Amino acid sequence: MKIRNPLKSVSKNENLPILLVLVVMVVAVILVEFFFVRNMDIGRVAFYRPGNISNVLMQVSIMGTLALGMTVIMISGDIDLSIGQMVCFIGTAMAYLMRNMGWSEWGIAAFGLFTAIAFQLIMGLIISRTKIESFIISLGFMAIYRGFTYIITRGREITILGRFTFVGRTFFDIT
Repeated sequence: MKIRNPLKSVSKNENLPILLVLVVMVVAVILVEFFFVRNMDIGRVAFYRPGNISNVLMQVSIMGTLALGMTVIMISGDIDLSIGQMVCFIGTAMAYLMRNMGWSEWGIAAFGLFTAIAFQLIMGLIISRTKIESFIISLGFMAIYRGFTYIITRGREITILGRFTFVGRTFFDIT
């Protein structure tokens, strides 16, 4: 059995430049904070502390989840341009139903999940049953979601202050 050299396989990876840029950016941020903000006191550098890393991960969790789904779609050779507008529309619809119809948080969460699945299923069926490119179908759905969002909001924000507090309890303090 031949033993592979892991460094050789990593160096041939097409994503290596992206990883290197990310590492350089993180190191640059730490160095800038170290030299210019914290007066060369490594103990005061806040960027690499667990609390900050946890905060960054919480802020990118939604986009990361959407990116995972988009990765599967892109690996299959298609693209979905409507995902951002769908999230906007479903979030707006959820806020509207909570505020004006009195729906509970758990009911709204289930509604949002099942609605997103149903919309993507409908779009997937249209793409698979017609010869129209997924790019065009998703562009059309993007316009539909944007239009429905404008119909619901009438150009104004919908606030739900004090609701969805159960989601906020998922934070783990690791400082």
